[in-house]
Formats: sequence, structure tokens, C-alpha cells
Amino acid sequence: MEAVVFVGGVSLGQPATSIPLAAIVGLICGLVCGYLIYAFASRTTLTIFMVVMTNFILLIGAGLFSKAVWAFQENAFNHLLGVDVDDTGGDGPGSFNVRGNVWHLDCCNPENNFDNSGWTMFSAIFGWTNSATIGSILSYVFYWIAVMCSLIYLKFKEGRTMLLGRESAAGKRRRERAEIKAIAEEASG
Repeated sequence: MEAVVFVGGVSLGQPATSIPLAAIVGLICGLVCGYLIYAFASRTTLTIFMVVMTNFILLIGAGLFSKAVWAFQENAFNHLLGVDVDDTGGDGPGSFNVRGNVWHLDCCNPENNFDNSGWTMFSAIFGWTNSATIGSILSYVFYWIAVMCSLIYLKFKEGRTMLLGRESAAGKRRRERAEIKAIAEEASG
């Protein structure tokens, strides 16, 4: 299902003749990924697999969130000019807002249909763009801060860590069980 979404997202801006090639490449990539998962499933634990896939999905989410903020800023710039800048087909000066821009690369433009060299895939999956704004960078950073805070809170709630010197109810139960187990092992040993 995810491959269909990614191939559809990449091929929306392309002519209809490019869709079969994207579908074939998507199927080949899906088969290769499926084989790799199958081949390494017996050598790794489910925990490691889930951690890797969770990190990959979080990386995709960070890119998409950052790209969304960038798209809002681009839309505001287009409304400021009164015309759609994308219709000019350029990616140089005048096609992006230089105010609040952190960087703009002349290469690596996923919007350029003639010379994107695969950057469209990075744009569709990770939210890559060759022009970064303060808002898009801050949104990327704040996304990861929110993820870290959420994971720390969940770890605290499960009782696997202390937070600011405080222990959660689950942590107290976990500690008490460990103490009872240690006392029982000491008495039997």
C-alpha cells in the first residue's frame, strides 16, 4: 500500500507515459525490500526490526511536516506576487522568496522536470526541497523535540526511567517487584 502511495505521489506531476516505469521500479523495490526483510528476519529480533521501522517512519513524518510548512510559506509568497511562480518553470532568483530563506541550492531541485536526478523520490518520501526556510528548518527541529519528549514521557509512564527525580506508579511497582524477587532469590540461595 505504501509503495502505491509513493509511486502515485511521484508520478502525479509527470506525464501518463512515466507511470508504468514508476510502477515497475516501485514493484522491484518492494520485492527487494520484502526479500531483505525475509532474509534477515531469522537473524534479528522483532524488537530490532520494529525500532528500525519506527525510526524510518518518524524520519518520513519529520520530512513531510517540514515540507508542509515550506509549502505554506511558498503559497504565501505566491499570493504576495499575485501569480503562481511555479508557472515560470524556473528555480533561480525570483522563483522563491529570499526573505527568511536559509539556503537555496541550484542543484537537487525535485520540482525541475528536466534535471531532477531522482530528487523527486526524496521529496515524496522525506520531504526534500532544495530551498530551506527558517520555518521549514524550525518545524523539522521542533518535530524531533516533540518526538523525543513523547518518547521520554512514555518511558517514564511505563516505569523504565525517572523524570526530574520522580518515579511513576508503574516504576514503583516495577522496583517493588524487583526488590521482592531479589529477597526471594537471596532467601532460597
